[in-house]
Amino acid sequence: MEPSNDHKYYESIRSFPTFQDYYNRETAEYETKYISECEDINKYFDKENQGRNFNSACQQIALFTKYLKEYHDLADKNGACKYLNYIINKEIREFNNSDYETNEFYDNLINKFDEKNLNLRTDCTESIKLLDKNVFENMGKLYTLYSSFHKYIYMDEESKDCNEIEKCVPLFKEYTQGCNGDRNDDFCNALLNFSNYAYSHNSVVMTCTGETSTFTLGLKRYTDEDGSVDESDFDTDISQNSVFIAFSIILVVSVTLFILYKSHSNGGSNSKIIYFFYLYHIK
Repeated sequence: MEPSNDHKYYESIRSFPTFQDYYNRETAEYETKYISECEDINKYFDKENQGRNFNSACQQIALFTKYLKEYHDLADKNGACKYLNYIINKEIREFNNSDYETNEFYDNLINKFDEKNLNLRTDCTESIKLLDKNVFENMGKLYTLYSSFHKYIYMDEESKDCNEIEKCVPLFKEYTQGCNGDRNDDFCNALLNFSNYAYSHNSVVMTCTGETSTFTLGLKRYTDEDGSVDESDFDTDISQNSVFIAFSIILVVSVTLFILYKSHSNGGSNSKIIYFFYLYHIK
């Protein structure tokens, strides 16, 4: 089986909540912007869409495109472009019209933006494309998990509410149910990346769930390029930290005892005891 490239779509989702903050900020006053341009673009959609139109989404997309064009020093422009592409796909799929979910329709829609000097592909060269339905849905699942952590972490201390973290627990268990096989699955590996992210915020997990292993349930280890499972990968960071801590303790004890020995070298039997204790611990 040919290797999947789905991981390219999943790798930036950790940053999506941050880009959402940018998106909301930059498009807050969209109602008075790009009105005529988006009225024309909206004509590309059928009129019979149960009262739904593309105008508001178009205006917000246009404003964010302008933001990407003007701020060339954005730290992760590629990630921001992937976020914008996800938003465009989301807006199209919310019409629930299969005629819109084709490469031809998507490409023509982007061309309509280009005609209005809103060059999405110029500013986001490789990111603007129709997403496979399964990939899009999996991106939404990952986005939900990361978004909940993002909201909790950036809440004011006085208003922190564990509901954001707690609602992730059943979702994570549901999403990982199919990740028990020995297979190289991009979505499962993306979930494992989230598991490591959650572990890096284990104080949050402990506070809200009472244990630090909440987001490791049901997951296999990382898979190698040949699809085999490397059982050591997941525990590497933990093992290295344990060794470092143990070594640090031994080093501190050894140095302390040596200093005590030197400072009490004429102190008689007590000094000899300290000296022999020191020799015992550094051997």
